[in-house]
Amino acid sequence: MQHTSRPYGLDFVQLSPSVFYREPPKDAKPTWRAISKGPHLIVIATWLNASPAQVQAYLSGYKSIFPTSGLLVIATTTKHFLFQPTAQRVRELEPALSVFQNTKADENILLHIFSSGGTCTVYQLASAYRDHTFCPLPVSKIVFDSCPGVTSYSSTVAAFSTSLPQNPVLWTIGNVFYRIVFGIGLIAEKLTSWRNIVGWAYKGMNKKELFPDSAARLYLYSLADELVPWKHIEQHADEARNMCQKVWKVRYTSTAHVYHMFQDRKKYWDAVMGIWDSDYLSGPGKIRVAF
Repeated sequence: MQHTSRPYGLDFVQLSPSVFYREPPKDAKPTWRAISKGPHLIVIATWLNASPAQVQAYLSGYKSIFPTSGLLVIATTTKHFLFQPTAQRVRELEPALSVFQNTKADENILLHIFSSGGTCTVYQLASAYRDHTFCPLPVSKIVFDSCPGVTSYSSTVAAFSTSLPQNPVLWTIGNVFYRIVFGIGLIAEKLTSWRNIVGWAYKGMNKKELFPDSAARLYLYSLADELVPWKHIEQHADEARNMCQKVWKVRYTSTAHVYHMFQDRKKYWDAVMGIWDSDYLSGPGKIRVAF
């Protein structure tokens, strides 16, 4: 069932409360900036509580680079993390699953994941796709922006608090609520076998049954990221490369969490075009350092 909200523009159709799709214009032509044929579909899994205005900056970039590509946006909010059962979340993702299932074998997909919010959503999506088809998610290339990582108690509280009202009283109430909720979760992890979804997703992104070996990866991350530790991201990238996956790491030195593109747009989009245009982007241990 289609909904009526269009936070990402009039050219997007809302397929569920958190899934939005845009078909490319019928008169769109490939841009000279791309070397190879553009993706049939670009999937953007947003970070937690990302505003439409922030996401629009990435949509505009992709429309410019790959004007003939379809765009699928999957949003993640606090509700999805704290208040929505997994089964209900999967039902909300069903339109996205249908898009993947209806994609032909020769139609390539570029997957762009932001932060832990996007990582957890894609993990749930890939797991549901595996349950339905017994196949890994059919993506050609994966871009990881500021992820994946295993966040600490303090960084988790900080991430959720960024979307709280600016009113000091309301912000304090919300912050205390998050401290209590995640404190209980931390105790549960210490005393029981329960694990939060961020930890499951971190490991799941390197599972061959969920993602194909052939999908080259680009990791964009920063030494200055205070929410997702850069060492976790590098460890994940190294594990992926050890599994014979093709990996390119672009390390920034001073950019904040999910803010790399806003500091240096050219460097960011050059890296994205590079991951799409090349089947092999880095040798063992190679790191591109961006300033």
